[in-house]
Amino acid sequence: MNNGPKQKPDYIRKMHNIAMRDYGVSEADAELVFWLYSYACDKGLNNTEVARLTGIDASNITRIYELTYNGGKLGKEVLGKIQRTKDDAEVELERELYGHAGFVETRLSKGIFEACHACRVSQEISQIWGEPQTGKSEALKRYAQLNNSGRTRYIELKSGMSHRHFMQYVAECCHVSTSGDVNVLRHAINRVLTPNTLLIFDELHKPILHATKGTRLKIMDSIRDFNDEIGCGIMICGTNTLRDEITQGNMKDFLDQLNRRGVIKVQCPDTLPLPDLWRFAASYGLPQPKAGTTEHQLCQRIIRNNGIGVFSKFLKNGMKYAKNQKERYGWKHFISAHDIIVKRNRPGWC
Repeated sequence: MNNGPKQKPDYIRKMHNIAMRDYGVSEADAELVFWLYSYACDKGLNNTEVARLTGIDASNITRIYELTYNGGKLGKEVLGKIQRTKDDAEVELERELYGHAGFVETRLSKGIFEACHACRVSQEISQIWGEPQTGKSEALKRYAQLNNSGRTRYIELKSGMSHRHFMQYVAECCHVSTSGDVNVLRHAINRVLTPNTLLIFDELHKPILHATKGTRLKIMDSIRDFNDEIGCGIMICGTNTLRDEITQGNMKDFLDQLNRRGVIKVQCPDTLPLPDLWRFAASYGLPQPKAGTTEHQLCQRIIRNNGIGVFSKFLKNGMKYAKNQKERYGWKHFISAHDIIVKRNRPGWC
């Protein structure tokens, strides 16, 4: 297993700045090369694999990353190969999005995509709030996949983070060194961010709600500093509980600062709308059930009590049940899978 390019992003950015300053390399060409470098980092591709992907000689890949190949003048042939690789990668992601690859496009996900794009363009701090299990995180992850390779950093925060642990985790997600104190980490992260970067901080409630007042303020200040110092767009996402704490609790002053830095706010519905629910079912080949039927009522109950994550698991288990029965998947298999799982989860069942 390999870990992608050996060079760190801050070194690559430094070399690109030198090439643009001293050799007249255009910003567009530098960004295209940085896309290739970031793509290799994200996918864990070594030089041989990148060469196979692009058709460029493996011995030249490192110098291309650094823009030292041919004095920074890569030429139309090399740039064309990189552009074709980028186009192919984007087409593949589009196929994943519009085919069935574990992600179902809903009205909520479309709204989140639009909010993320607007956040990047406006370079502000934006907010997404909602109940757990409504599809927020899946939409944010998919947006990051479709707009990644240096342009978007999706950061799924964890519970119990100290301020330094938070900064180390951001550094890790940005592919820079996690060594040093908080100031060293901040400078390392800032060197690889640009005004066109979008930072997505998901699950913000996890490190904030149960942290000490000092830790939560330091984390929130660091998020704000990325926007102040770099001018990049920042999307924060958390539960309604955190929203209420910020609105009504001890963090009201911070909310005022957030509101001054951005106007984009997405409030997700408490439960997934039924049209979106049927899109999930349709991705498994199930038709929309008629109102009042057993399957219709069961779906409504699951989505109301448990959310889209549990509903998706029942869909998958229903498909497995149908395959075991060597039958075409239908709602009866969904209901049977649900009943089996519920029975197993009852106390005393064995």
